Amino acid sequence: MKSNRAWAIIVMALAVSIESSEAQPPKPIDGERFRGEWLGTIREKVTGECSMDEDPVDFIVDLKVANDGVLRARTARGKNFEREDEPWEGIVTDSGEVKVTTMQYAICNDKPRKYELKLTGKITSEGATDVLTLEGHNDACPDMGCSSTRLYVLRKRGKASDGRLTMQ
Repeated sequence: MKSNRAWAIIVMALAVSIESSEAQPPKPIDGERFRGEWLGTIREKVTGECSMDEDPVDFIVDLKVANDGVLRARTARGKNFEREDEPWEGIVTDSGEVKVTTMQYAICNDKPRKYELKLTGKITSEGATDVLTLEGHNDACPDMGCSSTRLYVLRKRGKASDGRLTMQ
């Protein structure tokens, strides 16, 4: 009987602990630390049936992060960042973990397709440089078996945009 009571107390304590940890508001972060331009590359690693270009592509992000961790970003790719991509929206935690969502477009069997790409990763430091690494499953044309793992590796360049990308 005492054994059942002890287990009941442990289970109730765990439930209260889990409930209280879920109810905690996010810790404030130093959004200024993450704001600015980040330069790097995108790489695709084909995981599906179709062929994709796996060569790295230059990429730039103009990142805005509020002190509550809400992230917004303008992005562009290509040799001279001539192709502007869809904006990013997401969250940065106080430990540097990042979750981003962005819209993507593909042509599958001659039909346009719009879909959501979810990326997760972390901001780390390499010496004096912050590095943002994000990865996600890119399911471009699922009916054709066309998918990849997309990897972004970006290094922080500066505090403010040089005008190549403008936040709206």
